[in-house]
Amino acid sequence: MTSFINGLRLMFMGKSAWQQVAADADSTLKVLFTQTVPFALIPAVCWYVGVTRFGWQIAGDPVRLTPESALPMCILFFFACL
Repeated sequence: MTSFINGLRLMFMGKSAWQQVAADADSTLKVLFTQTVPFALIPAVCWYVGVTRFGWQIAGDPVRLTPESALPMCILFFFACL
């Protein structure tokens, strides 16, 4: 949430917002667990839901993956995003 607020401040308050961002010294683990992991989960979860529930269609019937076959690929996709 802090990164979103900082993003809004950067758009409207420029220089003072950059000074505040520079003053905030977040640890690497904090950034990893509060920003990187949640943002990497979004496409992985959406991909899993998409291929198991909706599938895709090129010509003919839609192709869907079983949850058992999609889960390992989804997990690897998540780690690739990280």
